Amino acid sequence: MSKYSRDFIEDSYATHTSKLLQQPLLQMLLNFSKDEKDNINPETIEFLEPYLSLETEDEVPVLLFDPDLASKTSAALKGLTTWAKAMSDYHKASKIVNPKLRLVEQKKNALEKAQAELDDAKEELR
Repeated sequence: MSKYSRDFIEDSYATHTSKLLQQPLLQMLLNFSKDEKDNINPETIEFLEPYLSLETEDEVPVLLFDPDLASKTSAALKGLTTWAKAMSDYHKASKIVNPKLRLVEQKKNALEKAQAELDDAKEELR
């Protein structure tokens, strides 16, 4: 069996991070939190979930994204872990709250319509 010569596969870190580092990461996260948080898809949360918690053999959750543990390494990592958990929590809460907000809006519209009909009926009665 002979050896084959292979070209070295170039490290992609510089290629993929250069765009990310051109705009500060913190600003990108803040913009996402403000403008894009409602566009998180369920698959992203599903892929993130194993990193947010892991069930051990005795079924005690172990946090992999523990901000206190991350702060021992870096303040930026602590912030990133806190942000990722907050985005996951927001997505899960919005799945519960958004349908209720839509229902409130529908009921408010129905109330306004009924109030207008009542006002018309009162005017007609006078």
